[in-house]
Amino acid sequence: MLIGHVDRPCLLNAAPGIAGRPVHNPRRQLFNVDHPRWQATRRHIEPLRPMLHEHLDPQSVAGILPQPGVRTNFANPVNQGGAIRLLIGLAVVLDALQVPAHS
Repeated sequence: MLIGHVDRPCLLNAAPGIAGRPVHNPRRQLFNVDHPRWQATRRHIEPLRPMLHEHLDPQSVAGILPQPGVRTNFANPVNQGGAIRLLIGLAVVLDALQVPAHS
């Protein structure tokens, strides 16, 4: 036993992307609007699209927010998917602000 020896893996072996290891970036999954969970979210908010059209130009919305199931295939989904995520968030907020009809 060595005094002061710390049993830890070599940093070179543990670093992602070195020696052919794939780089795992959790942000890529979290922010990628082509990820299955984002696809499900896009399907879920699709009925809210008319609310977006009440506040924004429908053609602009269509140009930014693709129909559910349409893949974006962005080279950098973290940076390029921001407008889509913003419109999804806006649709959710507009839906939450709807005044319920009294029966």
